[in-house]
Amino acid sequence: MTTLLAAKQVMLERRGRSVFGRASVALAAGQALLIEGINGAGKTTLLKILAGLIRPNEGHVERHATLFIGHQNALKLELGAAENLRFYAALHGGGSVSAALANMEVADLAGRPVGEMSAGQKRRVALARLFLGHAPLWLLDEPYANLDVSGAALLDRHFAAHLATGGGLVIASHGRAPQGLPVLDTLHLPVPPPATQLQDSHGP
Repeated sequence: MTTLLAAKQVMLERRGRSVFGRASVALAAGQALLIEGINGAGKTTLLKILAGLIRPNEGHVERHATLFIGHQNALKLELGAAENLRFYAALHGGGSVSAALANMEVADLAGRPVGEMSAGQKRRVALARLFLGHAPLWLLDEPYANLDVSGAALLDRHFAAHLATGGGLVIASHGRAPQGLPVLDTLHLPVPPPATQLQDSHGP
């Protein structure tokens, strides 16, 4: 079975404290991982390390081609949905913008400026990037944010289809978990102690 992601004992320090301790992740084709934890536990930081956006102080990460979508939509508000996605497709391997919007059921918003959309519509447009390019590994930070029940269910169906075709999925969330996925593991991040406690534990 193809390994899409392998992280070994990764660790990041900020201001004298470890953000999430040490973490190891192994993800094969067809598998999904949910990273859980309260705000401040380091979910986003770990996800960015796995995506190659942050270099850890220790440990090593190997990954296949990756598509990362953060908790912020990263859309230009003055541009329409299609124009935003065309810019992204040009940078990340192409794909059909109209099909991507249709997959997230926002094809009717193709020409509407993003700034005029609801929070849920903006999130659907941002998630339509999943269908541009050909990355087998999807890494998503709080993908269900601002989605209604039907939007979350739609996203779960796309996740299941991606896994069924040999893709991999890592989600960071402190709220909703994916539903109905055949292979889903969970990594729970505890909150590290404050820097002063870490220093005290090493003695004077």
